[in-house]
Amino acid sequence: MQKFNFYNETNKNKILKNKKLIVLTISKIFQDHKKTVEQINFIFTDDKSLKAINVKYLNHNYNTDVITFDLSETDKVFAEVYISVDTVYKNAKIYKTFFNTEIARVIFHACLHLVGYQDKTTSQKKNMVFQENLYLDFWNRQVN
Repeated sequence: MQKFNFYNETNKNKILKNKKLIVLTISKIFQDHKKTVEQINFIFTDDKSLKAINVKYLNHNYNTDVITFDLSETDKVFAEVYISVDTVYKNAKIYKTFFNTEIARVIFHACLHLVGYQDKTTSQKKNMVFQENLYLDFWNRQVN
């Protein structure tokens, strides 16, 4: 059984629209990569909180949109994903896309890390973006 939890630690209401379709797409990512999920907690927070996590755990003194912690102790995925809603809003404006699309991209990006994709090198980044777009296309087909 796959369990996905969403926690809103911001003062913004209704961060996720069509949560069922987000969960459907997340499930597809793990099914496509033959991974079983025990539990994933998605925590929506702000820039200040996520930067503090970035400094404390990764020694990176800058804002980011998402940090994924794979806490799995077995072959089943157990993870926490922290998402800065502030940065997602900013990125949606920069990339001229809807907030809903950008938040979906960030969620799918985190899940792709959890199934083994990396984004350190140029070729890994290209592959990650390709995979993100694949699942965004799937999600968009469900939404529309």
